[in-house]
Amino acid sequence: MDGALFSKFKFRTRVALMLSVFFVTLIGFQSGLFLHIFEQTIVDMVGSKALVQAKEIAADPSVIASLNHADKKQLSDIFRRTNQLSDADYVVIADRQELRLYHPNPNYIGEKITSEDNYDALKLGKSHVFVSKGQSGLSIRGKTPVIADNQIIGVVSVGYLVNRLSHRIFEYSLPILSSIGVAIILTIIGAYFFSNHIKNQMFNMEPGEIAQSLQIKTSIMQTMHEGIIATNSDGSILSINRSALEMLGITHAPETLTGRSIQDFVTPASFFIPCQESKHAADVNDEIMTCNGETFIATRVKMTNETGIFGTVVSLRKRDNITTLTTQLAQVQHYLDNLRVMRHEHNNQLSTISGLLQIGENQKALELLESTNSKRQALVDLVTQIFRPRIIAGLLLGKICRAEELGLTLDIDPMSALIGGNWPIQEDELSALLGNVLDNAFESSIKNPDSNKIISLFMNDSAEELIVQVSDNGIGFKGRDPEDLITRGVSSKKAEGHGIGLYLVSKYIKNAGGTLLMEEAEPQGAVFSIYIPKINQKETSYEGV
Repeated sequence: MDGALFSKFKFRTRVALMLSVFFVTLIGFQSGLFLHIFEQTIVDMVGSKALVQAKEIAADPSVIASLNHADKKQLSDIFRRTNQLSDADYVVIADRQELRLYHPNPNYIGEKITSEDNYDALKLGKSHVFVSKGQSGLSIRGKTPVIADNQIIGVVSVGYLVNRLSHRIFEYSLPILSSIGVAIILTIIGAYFFSNHIKNQMFNMEPGEIAQSLQIKTSIMQTMHEGIIATNSDGSILSINRSALEMLGITHAPETLTGRSIQDFVTPASFFIPCQESKHAADVNDEIMTCNGETFIATRVKMTNETGIFGTVVSLRKRDNITTLTTQLAQVQHYLDNLRVMRHEHNNQLSTISGLLQIGENQKALELLESTNSKRQALVDLVTQIFRPRIIAGLLLGKICRAEELGLTLDIDPMSALIGGNWPIQEDELSALLGNVLDNAFESSIKNPDSNKIISLFMNDSAEELIVQVSDNGIGFKGRDPEDLITRGVSSKKAEGHGIGLYLVSKYIKNAGGTLLMEEAEPQGAVFSIYIPKINQKETSYEGV
């Protein structure tokens, strides 16, 4: 067989072909010589005698009963008496699994028959005579099935050792012995090449080491909370863990998906199929993707060899978990900003009140306290009335305080109104989106020494779409293409770790089916406009009917 063609077969196929070639060659070579030399002499004389005895034993009710109950002791008692009356060299009884229940040598009882000559008796129910080398040596065997209630329950083998026959039989056996020697040599040679082949395929690892490595890999895969999917170059699944199945809503067991196409279970599946690009191309980290109706944060790592990319490993994390954590961290930051500003204002007010009290202006001190409290409460009441979603109101209160601390003013358009309830974007996503846009406006305004330090915000969802517009008087885009700012890893900040804010903003808007417009403001600055169509209440009211 051509080596290149042979290497294209799967490993299991190659093993099967090698075993078939060696065993068929060995059995065919021995069987051909056996039929040619011993057909008349051994088959007609000794073979017929062995087969008759085997059939008599197989028909014995006590043998059938013992075989049905796998009673080795009873079989031993039966044949202790039978062996005294029979001239056969040995009698072997085995069950349907080829396990010896009786053998003249007690050491072989319970072991599996190593010869390959039980198929006709156990599978086809045929009686036959042949010559073979077994545990006791080269022998003429008569084999017949043991049948009870029209079912094959075992096999009886009666054998005569060739070395105990006449000198004439011994002379005839010389060619067979020669053929057996040649077959043994061929088997050794074949086993050598076969073992080398197996060794190369198993990366020079022992079977125990491979089993241990596989068990470790499987355990690690199944205990991970992240979804893990490995595919080859054509999109066939190599491995998948239970977390991935739960995230993607797949009800099959992990082991049943191996070898099947990822496209049969995931839609769209393009992210999981490696593209035929250079193996030096960068991997993908923390990509927002949607499949099977769910949105995930995905990381894709390619698997390569000397020929290029042969597969990928993709890890999935639920978008909700990442978003929740991001929102919680953002809220904590807002609280810290509020506390820092309030502490600063509080210290100034305490100093002022302390001075007023020291000079005896008690009434002035009281008026200052009431005025400060009224302004703060009015701001809280205004924001909470205009913006119903509490997470948005809390964000804006924090950003107003942060703007004051930075020497800026966050001006909320009086026409703003946010009701919520039927957006295609979640409130925590909108909060993260708005926070990133405002932070960019703050930074841009601080960098421009000629800025009026005012950031304008307009938000309204009373019409057919949710509108968010943030404008500043900062440094603008500095002649750069605004689209570059929403590319992952691109940022106007010099510090590492930036370039993710506006990228996530664009992803949130895209997933919600919205539009992001970025324009230069006049005379300077930038305007970010976001339009997200609202969910049609008539359509959603009939959903699932």
